[in-house]
Amino acid sequence: MSDNKLDELSRALATTTSRRQMLKVLAATAVGGAVSLAGARGARAARCRRVGQPCRANFECCDFFCPPNTGRCACRPGENLCTKTKRCVSCDPEATFDPDTCQCVCPEGTTQCGNECCGADEECCPGGYYGPTCCPPGEICCPGGFCSYYGGQC
Repeated sequence: MSDNKLDELSRALATTTSRRQMLKVLAATAVGGAVSLAGARGARAARCRRVGQPCRANFECCDFFCPPNTGRCACRPGENLCTKTKRCVSCDPEATFDPDTCQCVCPEGTTQCGNECCGADEECCPGGYYGPTCCPPGEICCPGGFCSYYGGQC
């Protein structure tokens, strides 16, 4: 916010005004703040660096890994590079990475659950903060994407 705008806001708040005028000032301030936050978030997302681009710190890279020995954004050890999107894909240790589809492929007898492979006795629990996960035998998938074993209740 510029000094002039801050002075105008201070004067508007300090003078005697009607409730309607005060609500207009507060609403305009709130909308302006929200728009500036949304603009800053969009600008930050557009500035991350893809695999292979120069970097100095992890936060500069879209995949959050900047090895100090190369100074270039890279995939973490054990991750796979999708050449189409220049993004890193992490697969379950049992799965194989298909570079044509950029997907993890689970072995026969298991079920695909996000980037995990669920065994025949496990249930795929979609959603959740960290994405889909496999619920072990005896546990159920609860709304919100987490597994629970508390007597079959979430």
